[in-house]
Amino acid sequence: NYTYNGTANQNIGSGFPDNLTGILTINNTGSLNKTVTLDNARTIANGGSIVLTAGTFAAGTNLTMSSTSSISRSAADMTGTIQGSGTYNVTYTGTDKTTSQELSGSGLNNVTVNVTSAVTLGGSVTVPGTLTFTSGNLSLGSNSLTLGSSATVSGAAATKCIVTDGAGGVVRSIANGASFQYPIAPTAGAFNPLTIAVTSGLTDTYTVRVLSGVNPRRGRRAALKKQPGPEA
Repeated sequence: NYTYNGTANQNIGSGFPDNLTGILTINNTGSLNKTVTLDNARTIANGGSIVLTAGTFAAGTNLTMSSTSSISRSAADMTGTIQGSGTYNVTYTGTDKTTSQELSGSGLNNVTVNVTSAVTLGGSVTVPGTLTFTSGNLSLGSNSLTLGSSATVSGAAATKCIVTDGAGGVVRSIANGASFQYPIAPTAGAFNPLTIAVTSGLTDTYTVRVLSGVNPRRGRRAALKKQPGPEA
């Protein structure tokens, strides 16, 4: 395991292994958000993990995530773009935060939200695997969350769901004969899930969000958009 816990800017350096099977911890507690820079191409191997605790992890284009690797982010930030197509998972813990480049890899699979109040999307993202809610909401703002065609959502409830508090929506394709529940809310605590069932035709892609509205019976309204053209 390797821990970078200085108080000034740090470089990870050439002593870091080419393929890490253990844990890389970024815990730079220096003032003004000091940076730990990955200055050589390195891979987090199968079963390896990155723990982002404090500071900024500047990965550039030097970080590759292998299948079954993971990133856990409690307070730190991350810059750069993750390389490779290995499937990896991301978990958010601690206090409220905005997503950063930990979601940038093409191999992103599962995402877990376990925070005090909310994780806010810093950009549109696709989650192919399972989106798990343990504690806290996922707020979209102006960004969209695309769920893969076989993606699932686990643990959603009144205080832990997807909050469509801006122009962003939840996007998912649904095949003929299938259904999907969008676990959405216009604001925190106003859980208003919507289920779409497709009973005929080909696969269609739907973008869904729920807004605070003036409906006297429900006090909110849903915005539903079917993408143009069916998918084969």
